[in-house]
Amino acid sequence: MYVIGIDLGTQSLKGLLVDSTGKIIAEASCAHDPVYPNPAWAEQVVADWIHSFKSVVHQLLAGSGVSVSGYVYYNADYYWQCEEMQEMFREAADE
Repeated sequence: MYVIGIDLGTQSLKGLLVDSTGKIIAEASCAHDPVYPNPAWAEQVVADWIHSFKSVVHQLLAGSGVSVSGYVYYNADYYWQCEEMQEMFREAADE
């Protein structure tokens, strides 16, 4: 079993792929810039987050030789399995 941990920050998304013992198999990151429409006002573009997510998952899988099969998305606030997240993983793995 492998686990992908994702950290979404204001300027980048970082990811780790670890095995069942906690050993780091791969690391990746993708930068995204906030938008500053007014002084002291920052916004995030959701499309940038999705791009960063797909890029990081692709980098983690491509560099590790781990294939995507039977996965569950988990977040500290949400626990769900859905077609949309599964499609994002499939797209990231195929890029």
